Amino acid sequence: MKKLLVPLCAALLASNAAYADSYVRAAYSQANYDEQDLSIGVTGPGGGVLLFDGYDYGSSDYFSLAYGMSISERISAEVELAYPMSDTESSSVLVGDGGALSAPGTFELEAESLQLTINAAYHFMERKAGGLDPYVMAGIGIADNSIEGQRVTLTPTNFATVEDGDGTEFMYKFGAGLGYHINDKMTVDLSVTYVDAGTVESGKSAAGAGTSPVPLSEALEFELETINYGLGFSYAL
Repeated sequence: MKKLLVPLCAALLASNAAYADSYVRAAYSQANYDEQDLSIGVTGPGGGVLLFDGYDYGSSDYFSLAYGMSISERISAEVELAYPMSDTESSSVLVGDGGALSAPGTFELEAESLQLTINAAYHFMERKAGGLDPYVMAGIGIADNSIEGQRVTLTPTNFATVEDGDGTEFMYKFGAGLGYHINDKMTVDLSVTYVDAGTVESGKSAAGAGTSPVPLSEALEFELETINYGLGFSYAL
């Protein structure tokens, strides 16, 4: 009996240590934004709602770093800091007033979002060297968002700019992935994640070419909602 108990206890302790390890994880994702319709409300004579239909921000590089722990054989939890690399993106839009009048133009902006989340994952298989690791995950947190460089252009001499804006929003994410445990320390994984970092509003003024800024009755609102296709690398500490 003793000969059986000793290796059994050793196996249990080894198993417990395997899933109680803390880890760090670095990941890169391609974050894809949905096309969206934007608008501002202009005050004063001749004012009204100005629409920018069909703006496509495209995609951005999304980097993240996390510290986590496997708190049971099937469940892990982590704190993650993520930053989508920002760039000014220009897109063709249809500029109109909501009525019969509309004209083709371009709209551009630059959006930033620094994201801090607490994530949890459920692993469907035993995590061991040389094994696959399918999982689902979800997370909640906050996003520090900003928007700048907003400009609508109809012709080189007929354009308008909108004041920058920023704000902090509640955010959430969920997704699924498939990992591969290279050895007891290293894991790589592929994932697909839906991320909703809330919205960010512009400032409350806009200016045309060579004109003074005018107040807006309705700020421009940009949605920070993406589908992320990611590659991650984890190292057990």
